Amino acid sequence: DIKDGDGKPVKFAQAGGIVSIAAPIASRFTYTLRYRGVVNLPGFAGAINAREASLTNDYWWPMIARNPAPYSVTVRGPKGWTAVGQGEQTEMKETTEGRITSFRMDLPVSYYSLSCGMYKNFVERLGTREYRCWSNSASDDSMKVQTAFNRTILDFYNQTISKYPFTGW
Repeated sequence: DIKDGDGKPVKFAQAGGIVSIAAPIASRFTYTLRYRGVVNLPGFAGAINAREASLTNDYWWPMIARNPAPYSVTVRGPKGWTAVGQGEQTEMKETTEGRITSFRMDLPVSYYSLSCGMYKNFVERLGTREYRCWSNSASDDSMKVQTAFNRTILDFYNQTISKYPFTGW
């Protein structure tokens, strides 16, 4: 489903994973793409198995020459699985079929990171931010060390480069 800035459908052609869309005459325009897919490729990029689906480092979204873009994504995972994505989590609800989690990434990026699995979850509030760590195998002590380490890194960048734009890590 592709629409222009006025919400009107845009014609496109598709062959495999390649989608061709004609650019309008105007030099600046907006297209909105909505698509969905079912990931069902065991062993794809070594990251999909019975306990986890990790789409990090795989190009599974629409892009133009790998230019950065903001995005929103919704994950429908099995009961008991946790979705982890970039940006801000905007929804998480349990249904009879499983868990639905949505993320909104307003900062344009050229790599999207998304995983869903049977993760152990460690969360700790350090200062003004929640730090989280998810793992299939790390101990609680290791995850606690990781959150403290990440706080040190974010504090450094906040002071030297730019304010971290999200409410959690």
